[in-house]
Amino acid sequence: MLPALAFVPLSRVEESFDYLCNNNDYPDIVQPIIDQFQTTWIGDWG
Repeated sequence: MLPALAFVPLSRVEESFDYLCNNNDYPDIVQPIIDQFQTTWIGDWG
């Protein structure tokens, strides 16, 4: 589902990313990809 974020308006990307991460049952093996995506494209402020 992460590639679908390319079609989301810029103002809603972070909200959509959070929704995808919190409302999908990804296998644990996918977590490093999600972490990399967040760090690279969303930004890691915490």
